[in-house]
Amino acid sequence: MNDAMFTFPKGLPGFEDCTQFELCRGNTKNVDLFQLQSVDHQDLAFSMVDPTTFDLNYQFTLTDEEQKLLEIDNDEDVVVLLMLSRKDADSAASIHANVSGPVILNINSNKGFQKVLNKVNCSVNLTEQ
Repeated sequence: MNDAMFTFPKGLPGFEDCTQFELCRGNTKNVDLFQLQSVDHQDLAFSMVDPTTFDLNYQFTLTDEEQKLLEIDNDEDVVVLLMLSRKDADSAASIHANVSGPVILNINSNKGFQKVLNKVNCSVNLTEQ
């Protein structure tokens, strides 16, 4: 996925007045990271990661309203990202992914929103090393 502008018609929970974001791709130690930068408030940005980085397989259903909001015509245009947060600013080990609030993007319509899940249904792929 290349850098792109996305419109979040409803904003993000807690940041409803921020509707325009630029998604920029980065790469750190073989992990694809993304930066979701607010265009409305330049001091607001979120670090994002693909859930498959953690071998997570999400299963959730978008409502008809959510599909209409994102203008989804093709499931292959949908990308799921997770917001990262750090509890301790000095420790990389304290980085957590918000699995109950995935960000859903339509890379065709450039629309997005954050879905709040009451119950997370996902599985983890285990790989032998």
